[in-house]
Amino acid sequence: MSLEKKHHLLIIDPQNDFCDPSGSLFVPGASSDMERLAQFMHNKKTTLNRLFITLDSHHHYDIAHPSYWIHQSGADVEPFTTVTIDDIHYKRIVPRNREDRDRTYNYLCELDRMGTSHTIWPEHCLIGSWGHQIYPIIAQAIQAFQGRIHQSPTVLFKGMNPYTEHFSALSAIIPDMMDRHTQFQTMFAEELLNCDHLYIAGEALSHCVASTIQDLIRTVDCKQRSPITLLLNASSPVSGFESIVDVMLEEWSQAGIYIKDIHEVLEEE
Repeated sequence: MSLEKKHHLLIIDPQNDFCDPSGSLFVPGASSDMERLAQFMHNKKTTLNRLFITLDSHHHYDIAHPSYWIHQSGADVEPFTTVTIDDIHYKRIVPRNREDRDRTYNYLCELDRMGTSHTIWPEHCLIGSWGHQIYPIIAQAIQAFQGRIHQSPTVLFKGMNPYTEHFSALSAIIPDMMDRHTQFQTMFAEELLNCDHLYIAGEALSHCVASTIQDLIRTVDCKQRSPITLLLNASSPVSGFESIVDVMLEEWSQAGIYIKDIHEVLEEE
């Protein structure tokens, strides 16, 4: 039996649309995050031996995109618009496809019961597009990592169901009972957590990274298991969500998540 410790790295959505300054939903700071993360992966001190990657993967017609929605007047709905239950009830903003209106209204009701709302984002991470591809410096680091450990990464595509947001690596915000890919990814979670140390990085800290960490906290007692560390300087929030992240970081720390910069982790190796 090998006594080698298992150190896993989860990289959340390291894609061009989030990480490249010309991406449709560029996260300020993401390109620098990815440079630091790539250096971490290349560093000889790094003891990682398994890699997990999630890729945000959307269709053009998607509940998160403007193409799904239309104003009562016939005008397009702008990115970063918040859509409410009342908007649909009073037909101020509705799905373009009439057959989707009841389903979408019920979805927004579920979000409201959860105390959250629905934001329309710029069209992003369209399957097969440049924006969907992995940011080059991370793609290169992933290839080099495979050459070093002789193992391919575990890759999870999320977001292909057009009727629900899918921020977390582990489940959609409102799982579709007819679509197992939106439900809690038990096997992925078990493989991810079967380690002596899990490191988490990626984009965006305020959304997909945050939702993943919150799912992990709900799933396991982070104080009683092997460490989970957020690489803080390898993840950034969407602009305007910085103050929310500050609150979440404190909550995660209290729940047992370690929050460290990469240089701190390397000093401990």
